Amino acid sequence: MDEETGRVVGARLGGPRGPRTVRCGAVVLATGGFQGDVELLTRYVSPWADRLFLRASSTSTGDGLRMALAAGAAGSRGLQAFYGHLLPAPPARIDPATFRTVALYYSPESVALNLHGERFFDESMADELTTQALARQPEARGFLVFDEACYREHVLRPHLPDGPVHDPLVVIPAAGGVVLRADSLADLAAALSAHGVPPRVAQATLESYDAAIAAGAPERLTVPRRKRLHRLHRPPFYAIPVQPAITFTHGGVRVDTACRALDRDGRPVPGLYVAGVDAGGIFYEGYVGGLAASLVTGLRAGIHAARVA
Repeated sequence: MDEETGRVVGARLGGPRGPRTVRCGAVVLATGGFQGDVELLTRYVSPWADRLFLRASSTSTGDGLRMALAAGAAGSRGLQAFYGHLLPAPPARIDPATFRTVALYYSPESVALNLHGERFFDESMADELTTQALARQPEARGFLVFDEACYREHVLRPHLPDGPVHDPLVVIPAAGGVVLRADSLADLAAALSAHGVPPRVAQATLESYDAAIAAGAPERLTVPRRKRLHRLHRPPFYAIPVQPAITFTHGGVRVDTACRALDRDGRPVPGLYVAGVDAGGIFYEGYVGGLAASLVTGLRAGIHAARVA
């Protein structure tokens, strides 16, 4: 950065041949977010960040965010938010090749409990939202619960049209994970106690949930449920220990529509542009497609940076 003008005029690079400095008219930051950095995740996302599975490149460690902040840019909204999915909790062995086969995409059809045996979020909203909510629960660990009817009608369905069906009763144990099964909610709650869950609380939570759904009064629940009003009444009943997995962070550097980095007063940092996941605030907890956002911001940042380079 030029100290007199405040303009970004190049970058210092590292590599196998050692450090070097490249001078240019504009710099575009596109380092892929900070989902691979536990310190930044702990600061912004969750005190249990070290429990999150990384469902992405381990090199996405927030270099772009750190450099932009050092150059005077501001952080965006949504630094606490991320996109990800639920995966089977340890002792499951999560291999990148099985991210899709063992992911619990059917969480919106299920009931989610934390380690206290309580519901903590409206699971029916979206899998990525439940994943974020669980990341802030004790130990970032919970359980998805469903009955045989939900299993047959919703769990045993492809995640994408015409895609394969991955039966969790098969693929999760094959990965070393746990699937609890019981013939009553009381017995399922007792099985959960081996995982540190108070059985009486869990049983009361599940039974009160089923009663509210059966009565057509989901709004009476402590955590109301808006849709996917599936009962827990057809045995056997299942519970799968889960932990959140993070794919990419939603927050990053504050930018404008030209993908210029902005300071806290909303003024552009001269010569600095941001693209991809480093450009924060495009998503805010919800998710509509990371590749599309990267394509658009990459094009806009490149076009506008080229005009001043």
